[in-house]
Order: sequence, then structure tokens, then C-alpha cells
Amino acid sequence: MTIETLAARFQKSKGQPIQLGSDTVCAMYQMPISAGGHVLRILRASAKANPVQGLRLKIGGGELLINGQILSDIVLWADNSPKEVAVSISATKDTVLKIWNVWSIGGAMNAWIGNAGMLVAETDDNIWLRCSDGIGDVDFSDLVVSVDLHSDVGSI
Repeated sequence: MTIETLAARFQKSKGQPIQLGSDTVCAMYQMPISAGGHVLRILRASAKANPVQGLRLKIGGGELLINGQILSDIVLWADNSPKEVAVSISATKDTVLKIWNVWSIGGAMNAWIGNAGMLVAETDDNIWLRCSDGIGDVDFSDLVVSVDLHSDVGSI
């Protein structure tokens, strides 16, 4: 019996969340961002060393400021970014920040293949993303991060 991968199930659902037992699994987390300035704080609680894990953030209708660079798309790799990161967000309109897990094999970034997916747990204080890379069995401990969004009076 062949077990269907998360990627195959996401393809059938057209990218919508899927059920895995009692868990709802997402291919990406979409965080609503209102117009104006914000600070997104990211804490990497744990990450598997091999393959190198990363967190990708992408915004339309806004900019991300990190390490003195203004970008719309960034990747925070577990092997070369701080455990805690603050990203300033300047949104010109109400928009969505897309967040998903990636991993690197031989220098090539991978995402959304095999058993890649994430469990999302929203609490009063933050949002926990427990990510499975696409390699091997589903393992939501491959990359574990928390994110929390704060309004900021300044903008980029």
C-alpha cells in the first residue's frame, strides 16, 4: 500500500488545509496585515540540522525590513540567522504575509514537496508553527517557530 504524501493531498485540495488524523495541516500560514507599520517577532524554538531548515516570508503590498535590507521576500535559515529575529513590516494597504517552511539540499531551496506541511497553533500571545520538511515521514518537529505581530508607530 502506498501512502499519499502531504504534497499530493495539498495538490488535490488546491492548497487548502488538509486533515491528518485529528490535526489540520497547512501548506503555508497566511497572516493578515493591516495597513501601516508592524513588527513581527520570530523565535526559532528548534530546527533539525540536516537538511538545513528555513522559514520563508513573502508580502505583497508592503515591505519587510531586516538587517538593514528592504525586501518583499526573505528566508531565515536556521544555520545562519539568529534564534530570535524582529522583522519590521510596512504595509501600504491591508494585505497578507505568507509564511512557509523551506529546507536546503545541496544548496537548492525546497518547499511544498513530499511530506512538507505545518501545524498552526494560535494562542493569546503568539502563533506556533510546527513544520515538517518534505523528506521521509511526516515530522512536525523538523522546524518549530513562534511568531507574534505587534503594531509599530514607525514604518520602514
